[in-house]
Amino acid sequence: MSLAADGSAEDRGFVLERTAAAVRSMDAVEWIAGYLDDPAVTQAACRAVVSLAHYRELRQPNSRRFGELLDRIADRASDPAVANRAQRYKLGL
Repeated sequence: MSLAADGSAEDRGFVLERTAAAVRSMDAVEWIAGYLDDPAVTQAACRAVVSLAHYRELRQPNSRRFGELLDRIADRASDPAVANRAQRYKLGL
């Protein structure tokens, strides 16, 4: 992200979605979650967290934290499909 910090919001979004979301760990989830409040990359952060929530082995042991994040994403996501996935993953589907 430090390489993309001077770049455009598109560059930072790319780093969130394509690079960070590929690292299946809670450290990556927390790092990405820090960008949910950044208007320039909120949507990319939403997609990245939902992408990581797909993995039950990551989501289930951390269900409380994922639940909080997925609620925020369901409210903020501009793409209805992302909001719907967030709601479904929160329900454990």
